[in-house]
Amino acid sequence: MPQTVPYTTKKPRINLANFFSIKKVLDDELLEFIAVNGYKEHHLFTDIRNVVIILSIICGCLAQFYFKFPDNFWGIFGCIVGYGFFTLLAHCVEYFGMNGNTHIIILDSSLKENEKISKQHQKYSVGVKSDLKSYETQWNITFTSRIQPKYQYRCSIDIRQIFDVNGEFVKRNYDKMLSKEFVQFLKVFNSKTD
Repeated sequence: MPQTVPYTTKKPRINLANFFSIKKVLDDELLEFIAVNGYKEHHLFTDIRNVVIILSIICGCLAQFYFKFPDNFWGIFGCIVGYGFFTLLAHCVEYFGMNGNTHIIILDSSLKENEKISKQHQKYSVGVKSDLKSYETQWNITFTSRIQPKYQYRCSIDIRQIFDVNGEFVKRNYDKMLSKEFVQFLKVFNSKTD
């Protein structure tokens, strides 16, 4: 049976028309739930992407504030090219590194129950894709093994039961619904390997 995170702090109310905020709360809670159940987030690709985006921002700031137009035409041109290059590189890291996943999670090998699981097992590294379209009530989550992509589990959760009419997050409903789906995910990923 999956474990749940204890209810510690009350989340602020959310505007129910702001699907970006709703998805952020759902994703943050998903990562907390996953962390309690033996996984941890793998930050390598998001860290690389963030560094590349910072380089892109530095190029934009240099072009805007450091170089003066008639005198430093080539400096401004170089910053514009650098900005475009680093932005393209950030998108490539996200596309090829993350493979369209929202998060990459790996088994926490420091936990006793995960010590015997090989890094070649299908549930060692899992890509999690979280998708909530605007003005829809279904939150779609896809768990895909990064070791053997044929192992995949998809679920759809109704967010109307997770947020009440006032926009408050109802943790007990979230934990109940996600626990049920997490058990199914573990059943699919604990099946025999080829």
